[in-house]
Amino acid sequence: MYTEYFGFRADPFNTTIDIRFYYSNPAYQEAYDGLLYGIRQRKGFMLLSGEVGTGKTTLLRWLMRSIEDSVRFVYFSNTKLGFEEMLSLVCDDLALTIKGNGRLRQIQEIH
Repeated sequence: MYTEYFGFRADPFNTTIDIRFYYSNPAYQEAYDGLLYGIRQRKGFMLLSGEVGTGKTTLLRWLMRSIEDSVRFVYFSNTKLGFEEMLSLVCDDLALTIKGNGRLRQIQEIH
């Protein structure tokens, strides 16, 4: 409906993020710079929080696309996972080979 009426070439209201629509502003730039600093200084886990619709996912997708290839990401979109499930997700996303069983082996391999 919107694309036809306004003459858009793409649907602007998809459920998946399209970073072609990324628009930087001072608040986004500050968040981006903070995340980039944390990554480059190897600060470990970082959290980006904010109200629904403020652009957190778009900013993270932009960061993941723009940073050097040597950086690997694990993106949690389901915050209802338990610790064991999150640990397995991290290991799977990073394609880690776990020798043995259990939580300790997974944590050691992540480190």
